[in-house]
Amino acid sequence: MANNFFVMRLESLQEWKVLVDNLMTQDKTTFRDLLTRLAPGLAPGLSNIFTTAEQEAQNTARIVKRMAFAIFSAETDQYTTYLPDIQEKLSDCLKLQRHPVVTSDVFLGFRTLLLRFSPTHLLSFWPAIVSETLSVLQEMEGDLVQESRAGEVVSSPAQLRLYLSVAKLLHTASSLPHTFLPHFQYLQWGFSDVGSPHSMSTSCLGTGPVYRICTLFSTVEGMERDDSKGGVNLPGLHRITSVRELAPFFTSLTPHNPWGLRQSHTVTGESPIKAHHVSSGHQQTVQISAAEKDLLRDFLEPFCS
Repeated sequence: MANNFFVMRLESLQEWKVLVDNLMTQDKTTFRDLLTRLAPGLAPGLSNIFTTAEQEAQNTARIVKRMAFAIFSAETDQYTTYLPDIQEKLSDCLKLQRHPVVTSDVFLGFRTLLLRFSPTHLLSFWPAIVSETLSVLQEMEGDLVQESRAGEVVSSPAQLRLYLSVAKLLHTASSLPHTFLPHFQYLQWGFSDVGSPHSMSTSCLGTGPVYRICTLFSTVEGMERDDSKGGVNLPGLHRITSVRELAPFFTSLTPHNPWGLRQSHTVTGESPIKAHHVSSGHQQTVQISAAEKDLLRDFLEPFCS
């Protein structure tokens, strides 16, 4: 794939999805070769002696994205035999090349795994997904604290892209049916008050990172507090210029938000948490299809003006 492979229209990418699946199916070594190329953190050799850290991060992110697209183009559980290698490569990306550009595409990869592998095959991935999500949310908290004090945007464009990627991961996991992602049922209370264990006391509610972020949103000068305009269209959002643009989405994740606002709405007309608990077979199909369309759009890159 060329460096600008994902610079195309949605219809073209849909066609490429079929072609990539056929290629990977016909040539069994292609996917293995792609995994082999994903080797972050290696000591620089003669071939990349003039490569900067930023360029290395961009190259790693590009390969992660290609791997994710190859998995997304395949059938469910088609690459189960490669899951240990996939997990190892993604872990190396997070440990050996800590860069927001790389981490953003790792979260894109996480979303792809949620949609292309059965829940039982993803058990070993959840600790990394949860810990990395919490880590990024903590970084977001820190930026919001600085922004509330400085009165201006302090996050870099790469960091903002990472925050958007994490929000989209939470949106995907929260929007999918609970039968499709049963393990998220036991983990989502760690991010928000919804789905809290029955044994949790009411004094513990409102202590998760999502609630704290909502509290910080309410203190940032100039933050929009009127919910009359409805919620943010997160699936249609591909770029943000300030972390405060994510406020409506994070508010929708917790009913105990500090603003006392009603939950904002997704494109399906209901909050992601509510959609997560719908059990109708037809509705589940609609939710999964919507999540796949949203993910496909997020692979696209903008045309240069």
